[in-house]
Amino acid sequence: MSGLLYRLGLLLLLPLLSGCDLLQRSFEYRDTVEKATEAVLVEDYDLVFSLMALEHSAFAEVEPAELEASIDYLRTLILDKYGPDLEYTFMTAEKRFSTQEGAGTPEGMTYVQVQVDNGEEYGVIEALVEDSSRKLLSLQLLQFHQPVPSLGTFWLFGLLPLLVVIFNIYVILRIRRSDRPRKWVKYLAVLLFNVPSLVYTASGALSIQPLMFQVFLGVGLSFTGYANMAWTVGLPLGGLYWWWRLRTQPTLPQTNIAPPSEGETLDLP
Repeated sequence: MSGLLYRLGLLLLLPLLSGCDLLQRSFEYRDTVEKATEAVLVEDYDLVFSLMALEHSAFAEVEPAELEASIDYLRTLILDKYGPDLEYTFMTAEKRFSTQEGAGTPEGMTYVQVQVDNGEEYGVIEALVEDSSRKLLSLQLLQFHQPVPSLGTFWLFGLLPLLVVIFNIYVILRIRRSDRPRKWVKYLAVLLFNVPSLVYTASGALSIQPLMFQVFLGVGLSFTGYANMAWTVGLPLGGLYWWWRLRTQPTLPQTNIAPPSEGETLDLP
C-alpha cells in the first residue's frame, strides 16, 4: 500500500517539476521578446541585433541594411495599431510538428507567442527562439487584432468553479470521517473523475467538452493572455457518487456472529 502511494506521489510530482522548468523558460522567452520589441520601437538596432542569433546560418546572406528595413517595418506596424506604451503577457511556447516539409518547428527552435496590449486593444507577437542561446531568429506581429474584453462576467463565472472546489473538498472530508476501507481510492475518484467539462472564455464563449477530464478538485484556469484566458469546470461525477453513497449509507452494515457457548457447536451452512 505504501509503495503504491509512493509511486503515485512520484507520478504527481514529475509534472510539477517539469512545469517549474517550463515556467522559468517562459519568463525568459517573454523577457527576450519584450526587450526586442521595446528596442524595435525606439530604433535601438544594436540591442535588437544583440538579441538575435545572427551567427545562425539563416542570417549568412542577410545584410544589416535588410535587417534594419525589416525592423523599421515591424516598428511601423506596432505603432500604427497599438502605440508605444505596451503591456506584455506570455501566451505560449511550443514546438509544431507537421508531415509537410518546412511546416513544423525547425530543430532546436521554439515558437513563442507574447500578447501585447495598450489597455484598449491587444495583439500577438510571435518569435522563433533558438533553444540553446535563447536568441531570436524571427520576430513578427501576427494578423490578430482584438479589443480588450471586459472581465466582469468572466470573474463572476468563477463562482461556479469555486462551488465545485468547495463541494469536492466537502466530499473528501466526509470520506475521511467515514468507516469506508481503502479511502485513498475514494479520494482519487473525487480528484480525477470530473467530466464532462464546461469551458468559458474571456471573450464570452461557452462550450462543453464531453471527454475533457479536470483533475485536482475539478477546475482549471488558463491565464496566459486574453485569447487563451478561460475557466474550465468539470462535472464532479466522483464527488457526486460518493456524496450519494455516504448519504444513503452513512455506515457499512456490521455482521456480528456470536461465539458458541461452552459445550455448543456452531453449525455452518
